[in-house]
Amino acid sequence: MITSPAYIHLKSMISKYEEHGSKCIPCSQDVSACSTKFGPFTGEVTAGMLKDFGVDWAIIGHSERREFSDASIVETREVINKKVKNALKAGLNVILCVGKFWPKKKTRAGEPKAHIDIRSSEYVIAQLESLLDGVDLSQKRLIVAYEPSYSVGTGEPVDPKKVNDIIAEIRKWLDTRAVLLKFIYGGSVDENNAPLYVKQDNIDGVMVSRIAHSEKFGKLLENIAANSIV
Repeated sequence: MITSPAYIHLKSMISKYEEHGSKCIPCSQDVSACSTKFGPFTGEVTAGMLKDFGVDWAIIGHSERREFSDASIVETREVINKKVKNALKAGLNVILCVGKFWPKKKTRAGEPKAHIDIRSSEYVIAQLESLLDGVDLSQKRLIVAYEPSYSVGTGEPVDPKKVNDIIAEIRKWLDTRAVLLKFIYGGSVDENNAPLYVKQDNIDGVMVSRIAHSEKFGKLLENIAANSIV
C-alpha cells in the first residue's frame, strides 16, 4: 500500500513506518519541475530531496493541480512532463494522473453531470502522448492513475465496467509502442465500490482520498482482500 501525506507529515510517517516495520510505502503528493537537485530553488521540493528523505514515490499531475481555480497554480502538460522526468531521474517511482476535465456545474435531479464514454480514452491517449514525451518507460517505474475530474471528490464514481473499457483502449495504444504500464482508478472510491474496480481485468488498483481519513478505510481494505483472487 502506498500512502501520500502532505510534505510536512512525510518525515513523521516514514519514522513510524521504520519503527513498526511497516510495509507501507511513502509517497509525495507532488515534486518540483525545476530540477532533481537541491538548489538554488528556494521553496521548491525537488526529486533529489525527496529521494534522500526516504520517499520512494511521487504523485504527479493530480486533477486538483491541473484544474485548480487559481490560474497561477494550474499545471500545464509541459510542466507535468518535466516533473515526471525529474522524478524518474532521481530514482523515484511515479503515479501519473490523467483524465478528462469536466466543468463542475449544477444539474437537475436525475440528469447526469457528465458523459463518460469510450471516447474518453482518446483524450487520455492524447494526454499521455505529451506527458510521456521523451520519458524512458523501460524500467516500468510509472503507474497511470485514471481520475476523471467529474468523479474526484464529488461522490459520483464512474461505472467500473466503463473505466475498464476506457483503460483497455489505452492499453491497446500502449501495446503498439511496446509499453506495459499498470493502471489504477481514482474518483469517489469507497468501501463498497473499491472491490468492483479491482476485479476488472484492466484495473490494477485504486487511489483513495477522503475515505482514507475515516474508519471506513479499514473496511475498504477488508473488502478488497475478501474479493481478491489468489
